[in-house]
Amino acid sequence: MSATAESYFCTPNLVLYNPAKVAHLVEHDLAKVGVAGSSPVFRSKSRALFGIFFTPCPGGGTGRHAGLKILFAATRVRVRFPPGALSLRLCEGIFFCYLVSIMPIILFDNTARNQLYPFTHTRAVGTIRSGIFTPQERWQHIVREPVQLKTTNLLQPLYEELTISSNTLWIDAALILNNHLIEQINGLETDQCMYDATGFIAGVGTTNHIEDYANSIKLDHQARFNYASDLIAINDAQIRFDFTLITAHKKSESIPDSCATICKEQIFIEEGATILNCHLNASTGPIYIASGAEIQEGSCIRGPFYLGKEACVKMNTVVYGATTIGPKSIIGGEVKNSILFGYSNKAHHGYLGDSVIGEWCNLGAGTSNSNVKNTAGSISVWDESLNSKRYVGNKMGVCMGDYVKTAINTSITTGATIGVGANVFCAGLTPSYIPHFSWGSENKTYQIDKLISDTDGWKAFKNEYFSDMEKQLIRSTFDALTNKSL
Repeated sequence: MSATAESYFCTPNLVLYNPAKVAHLVEHDLAKVGVAGSSPVFRSKSRALFGIFFTPCPGGGTGRHAGLKILFAATRVRVRFPPGALSLRLCEGIFFCYLVSIMPIILFDNTARNQLYPFTHTRAVGTIRSGIFTPQERWQHIVREPVQLKTTNLLQPLYEELTISSNTLWIDAALILNNHLIEQINGLETDQCMYDATGFIAGVGTTNHIEDYANSIKLDHQARFNYASDLIAINDAQIRFDFTLITAHKKSESIPDSCATICKEQIFIEEGATILNCHLNASTGPIYIASGAEIQEGSCIRGPFYLGKEACVKMNTVVYGATTIGPKSIIGGEVKNSILFGYSNKAHHGYLGDSVIGEWCNLGAGTSNSNVKNTAGSISVWDESLNSKRYVGNKMGVCMGDYVKTAINTSITTGATIGVGANVFCAGLTPSYIPHFSWGSENKTYQIDKLISDTDGWKAFKNEYFSDMEKQLIRSTFDALTNKSL
């Protein structure tokens, strides 16, 4: 199909408008203006517009306007118009345009965000990685449009300024998605919301408060991740869900002959990834390797497994699923059932299991963690939001906040929590809780100017820029946490 100069091109895409709903709107408005298939119709509701297209089709149609057929590529079509556009003419003839307003989408932190400490001291819930995506990335992949984040006043400057209107779609960032829930959210009308016993799930309006909606629908309990241990528990299923989402209508690059594979059809390699002389076993779950990532020779990987953009698995590394390695991270040694959010290094021999590692962390050579007690008993972890311990079962590794470093041969105790910005070194096993910005384990503090200088160096290693806003956030977080005001 070719388009005239007066239009922008038409691209297959997913938007939050299902075909049945669009058909109903088109039929309703065409009836009002008396169009039967000869002249373009434009109805503008927003300064930035989507176009949904249909064209004359003899012998068929939608509703009372026989001969009109809505065209969807991959079920939906999006076109963005310049101001004053008149029509879109394709080689099949004149296409009519029905314009609908953009629906801003905001993922909000729910009231349980503090239970996700230490990670939510430095990020919105919508940027916590589990599976292949963060919640923001997952929704952006679903709707193919930007998704905004609403978080605390301290963290909000890190993210895009919010656009709020009467047709803003609010979604709990901690929801664990499934196809049915996505369809329910997709079906919400203006001034309608859904909630469960936990609280607000999603709604179309100006707020994320149930009492502000004229039509509220109560659902059965919807799963959310509320604790760091939940991220580990859901990672297997989340990688599988995301794998199906991200590979739809895509073709994998060829796997080199030097690599041994099991269940090749469950392995997806993006263009620009490098893999050589490794073993990939997807019989236990899918394996996804993003562009620019590298798996070096001798490595053995069992799915489910995700390797993010420009991340690296070093020579002879052993990986057991479900494991997620975020962008520009490096792993070596043995890794099992763990998540690295991104930009972190566990580059040397040592064991990392059942653990969640924040961004910009570096585990010194020989660092290992315990994930099971010698007694095989129940493991307690420090819950900062309650200022007490919480039991999580009989298998749990370390939860490590952003900007943490460990010395060589650090031995991390079972179920440890390490606060933001800690520099960890000690004799023997670490304590089960290491406070934020600790220097060693002797109640000393990592001075903020040195931490910022050191982090600047680590970011330079990975060709990343350390913005003034990020530096100010770390200073503000340091002041708040070392004064125990959070």
